[in-house]
Amino acid sequence: LSTLTVYGVDKIIIESCKKLGFHNIYLSKDYQNKNIEEMPVVDAVFVTEGNTFEVAEYIRQNNFDKYIRKMIENGITYIGSSAGAILASSYFKEAENFDSNFVKITDFTGLKIMPGNENVSDIVIPHYTYRELQNYINSMEEEQVVCYRTIYNVCNEEALVLDCKRVGNNVELIKKRRIRVE
Repeated sequence: LSTLTVYGVDKIIIESCKKLGFHNIYLSKDYQNKNIEEMPVVDAVFVTEGNTFEVAEYIRQNNFDKYIRKMIENGITYIGSSAGAILASSYFKEAENFDSNFVKITDFTGLKIMPGNENVSDIVIPHYTYRELQNYINSMEEEQVVCYRTIYNVCNEEALVLDCKRVGNNVELIKKRRIRVE
């Protein structure tokens, strides 16, 4: 689990993961500044909500980006909540419209686990209904829109599940479904 202590969600996330059936749960803070070889092999990775740029910086500073990509190659499940969902894309500059880039990130390369290729990526805009997403897309400049192949919304009452596979440098969508959260 990659959470930031400052957000105070560790216990909530741990309990939620247990309810989902996960048993061996590791917090990223216990593996800060470790080599990826020292990190546990897992079945799933959860990346937290929060400021997208702060979360990205934390992940990069602690080699969790390399670790997550390695685990993805081994077929694990990636769960992204808000910032974690945005960071799953290949390119996350769009997050500047929602979060302050106070950590001054200039490399907007994401984890590259959502569908896309070297030129364009899918991206998730969390907390938006379908109608809100359509309004947002209509307000975007053309140069923003062309950076993304598909822009998904995920409102707070649902989960978006993307089953994907890597083919060379590309990630292809196999199946998409939405799950209503009660």
